[in-house]
Amino acid sequence: MPPVVLQNLPGHAEAITSPPMVGNKLLSAEEFEAMPESGDPCELVKGVIQPHMPNNVIHSEISAAVAYLLREHVIKHRLSMRILSGEVGVHTVQGAETTTRAADLAVISKERLPVLPESGFLRVMPELLVEIISGSNTWTDTFEKIYEYFEGGAKLVWIVDPAMQEVRVFQSAKDNDLLRASSGDALTGGDVLPGFSVPVADVFAV
Repeated sequence: MPPVVLQNLPGHAEAITSPPMVGNKLLSAEEFEAMPESGDPCELVKGVIQPHMPNNVIHSEISAAVAYLLREHVIKHRLSMRILSGEVGVHTVQGAETTTRAADLAVISKERLPVLPESGFLRVMPELLVEIISGSNTWTDTFEKIYEYFEGGAKLVWIVDPAMQEVRVFQSAKDNDLLRASSGDALTGGDVLPGFSVPVADVFAV
């Protein structure tokens, strides 16, 4: 399949522009982690805090469904993997333009993360990351995340689209497969989650 141009996917429009910047100081990963929790969702993009809208109800329901399917498989097959949910913080870019993303879901092996940190965000990239499209996302922002995830060492990225009832599976920033609930397609875990296979329709069975 040729690379997808996310900005032009059917059924979606760039409904909002990038969130406003907060402050004028470029923050480091350590400074961002040390900030008091305000309860307002945000990410650190190129050293600048960018707020974003809380997840809507459908987004949250689908996130819970995918987390359940993943965790059920990991427990059943005794895989040495961790399932992280709730917009886990992932440092994707270090240095002067530190970027910390809030991933909807992440699957990381215990080989990459032997011990859960008591505080802070992930400084090692999970093998699989899941992003769920909602009204507050733009396709440009989503593609930037995909690129950062693979640059950091991700092996798979799933982009779950509730409006279109589709899951787009990226094996790299350019290579992807489109899976549709209406076509009876199955979502698999590849080398990251051996044996994992569920109908795409199960992702949206809310």
